[in-house]
Amino acid sequence: MVVDGIHDGVDCFISEIGEIKISRITDEQLNVRIETGGTEIFNESYYALKGNVVIHEIGEMLRSYFSLHNPKGMSSNVVSYYQAPLSITAVFSDKQDTVRRSFNTYYSRCRTSVSPSDVLFLTHENTIRTAHDRMEYLTFRVREGISLEIGVAYLDAGKERYRRVTKDFGATNGMLAFSLSLERVAALSGIGTTSILFYDAMLEENGIVKDKVRFINDKRLYRNITNFIYRNAFGMPETMAFTGLVEYSPELEGETVELLQRTVRTDAGYIDSRTANSGYLDTRQYGKVLDLITTDSLQLYNTETSTEVVTTDIDFSHKRTGNEKINVSLTFRQASRLHLAFERTGDNGIYGRIFDRTFDNTFE
Repeated sequence: MVVDGIHDGVDCFISEIGEIKISRITDEQLNVRIETGGTEIFNESYYALKGNVVIHEIGEMLRSYFSLHNPKGMSSNVVSYYQAPLSITAVFSDKQDTVRRSFNTYYSRCRTSVSPSDVLFLTHENTIRTAHDRMEYLTFRVREGISLEIGVAYLDAGKERYRRVTKDFGATNGMLAFSLSLERVAALSGIGTTSILFYDAMLEENGIVKDKVRFINDKRLYRNITNFIYRNAFGMPETMAFTGLVEYSPELEGETVELLQRTVRTDAGYIDSRTANSGYLDTRQYGKVLDLITTDSLQLYNTETSTEVVTTDIDFSHKRTGNEKINVSLTFRQASRLHLAFERTGDNGIYGRIFDRTFDNTFE
């Protein structure tokens, strides 16, 4: 019996498990049993056609067995998210032969040219602009020998300096989304956020740099900023900031009816619908925003709160004309049915105002 499509001891993403072909079956019936963590999740028998059986969409079946993280907002201050792989054992048997395949699988909902054994950041961008009020997470596979080195370029008394900080993950094995926000890097390096010019996140294997992403401290003031945190194609939290114009288009729900010579609106409701423009994107950022619009968990966040939202429309139409950057727009609304909100903090009227109760004859 020959099994193709999965390999013993070779880790893979579930999106890369396509057709599993079993050939040279000596008996007319083949039993296929799949276990994860010692628990049987699949047990089917097939009749072989000319000694062959082809099984489809095993990767799709495994998708539901991952417990994915719901991204949290900035106030939660989550340093890292960890996702363990699924340990899979597949047993193919007929009356004459038995073949066993054991391997680890990792979550993925996209086609990919990389494997979990590759040492690299699972993000589209090589350079990311960030600011003090944004979250940043980079996803990568951790195992023994993998470490993260952060090189920080900063100003000290008007002179440019560089400091390195190393983060070791020990024998941890799995997928990790590690916080690399400006505030987090400042805390790790002991350098003030206003002094940082940029910092490099370098993924190392046994001390050798394998991949690098640069974060630039973007001190520009934007009229609009829309911060998203979402679950990326590998099931881990990632963030993106839209810096373009935001258009508000609130909608009124409910029907008007004629009742006792009066017009009445029943079940009146308010839908907070907005369209955010991305600002100019390069090809890598465009790939990232495609990941964002296909996520199953999308939240809008600021420094205090996070709100789950759902995409209702997109306008990504553009023409590829060389290296020109493009702008896309995303229309979204809150996932909750109740959009109407009341927010207020107490104000005793004493401090912080010029013309308050302390303004008396002294000022004449």
